[in-house]
Amino acid sequence: MLPFLALLLRIYRFVMHLVNRFLRSDNDAARTGRTSLAKRDRDSRRSKDLEDIINGQVEEIQAWKKRDRASQDIIKGLQEDLQASQAAHQASEERCHELDDYGQRMKKYAAQLERNGKATEGEKAELERALAQAQAERRDLTTLLDRRTAELKEAQTYLNKVDDVADSEVLALVQRINTQIFQTAAKISDDFLASYGTQKYSAIVKEAVARLEKSTTIGAELPLILSTSNHSADPILVQIALQVALATLAYHAASPWSTSFEKQTAFLHSIYAEMCKHELQSVFGRWRTMTLTYARALIPEKAQGASMPTSRMIDCVSDVLLACGADGSPEQVRDLVKQHYGKRLKQLATHVLDFRRIAGEQIVSRDLQVIVAWPPAPFDPTLMEDEWAETKKSASPASASAVGNILCTTHLGLIRQERRAEADKDSQDAEPMRKVVMLKPKVVLHSTLRELLPEPEPETGIDEEQRSRFSKHLVEMETIAGLRRLHLHQHEQ
Repeated sequence: MLPFLALLLRIYRFVMHLVNRFLRSDNDAARTGRTSLAKRDRDSRRSKDLEDIINGQVEEIQAWKKRDRASQDIIKGLQEDLQASQAAHQASEERCHELDDYGQRMKKYAAQLERNGKATEGEKAELERALAQAQAERRDLTTLLDRRTAELKEAQTYLNKVDDVADSEVLALVQRINTQIFQTAAKISDDFLASYGTQKYSAIVKEAVARLEKSTTIGAELPLILSTSNHSADPILVQIALQVALATLAYHAASPWSTSFEKQTAFLHSIYAEMCKHELQSVFGRWRTMTLTYARALIPEKAQGASMPTSRMIDCVSDVLLACGADGSPEQVRDLVKQHYGKRLKQLATHVLDFRRIAGEQIVSRDLQVIVAWPPAPFDPTLMEDEWAETKKSASPASASAVGNILCTTHLGLIRQERRAEADKDSQDAEPMRKVVMLKPKVVLHSTLRELLPEPEPETGIDEEQRSRFSKHLVEMETIAGLRRLHLHQHEQ
């Protein structure tokens, strides 16, 4: 900006110099008085040129002045900007100093953090080692807990004595079985009333009697009694024999240890009987339920159903009818029984198998068993009932112990057994198992048989030798019963 002002000053001085020269030349011409026209013209033109030059210079100077003022304004603005920049620069420098100080503090803080980080890394490594050790211990504890839990569940399986079936339900089932036995036997004996004693071939009757005697299903005496009696007027002996047959077959089929694998289940039953002497009820009860459940899984489906016990019932019923002199071949009589009574007998067998499954596989806290009274045991009113007590000729209750021995069982009984508590074992002569008779079996006595038995008639095809053998057998049974009563009387004394 300064060189520009110096240039303007030089131009101004040059113009002023020309004006002064022009004035001096005019003064010199006036002083000498000699001025020519040509010279005046030349001077006039020169003067005009000078004016033009001066005017141009003046305009240029004015333009330069304007530019100078604009430049001054720009310079002033630039100076203000410079001052602002200087102020900002100073502020920036102050900020930089502050940032430098902050940076120094941050470096110190970072160094502290680094030291803390290294210390934290050490603590982290230590904690990781402790965590790994704790996790290993936790895994060990979890494994131990799982093992102990499994052992506890296994122990609970044997210690838990909660049953799903109440005694009342089982008792009702046994009573239903007895009702079915009675109704089925009564219906069959009545339906064949016209057929008794009509058998044309005595060999068929003898073979049926022999099969019944060999099977002992209705005892040793009834087969011969059936074959030597007349049933055409009153089939009560036939009904009793059928009840005995069905009750005996139901008793065997209802045993939890009655399966198609007789040898194996007999061995398992002997183990169970030994366990009952030494183990807790919950232990041997659970062992029984599990053993029978898994043993049943090994038995073919065909052998588990009611078909097999139903077939045995049909065979036995057919033999009883043939022993009573029913007409027809064994195959014909069997087909007739199966056709007319197969459904009833299968329903009876199904209920018996239901009892076997419930008593063997669903009850842990106790043992429930159906019972029968086996001949020739003496009658014991605490353990059994006389089915014909109300209709006997002797109505005195005191004579119950003197009515003789048992002939057969017609209704199943039910007994409950459970192991005594430790406190009960201390009592003198206490058996390990407590037994409670929930339902007494109903029996027929020899004395009742003598009252019901009619005189044998010859039309049944039985010879005198069989009648003599039967009479001799009755005398022997009464003698045995008398000796047994005498022995019991001596034992009580």
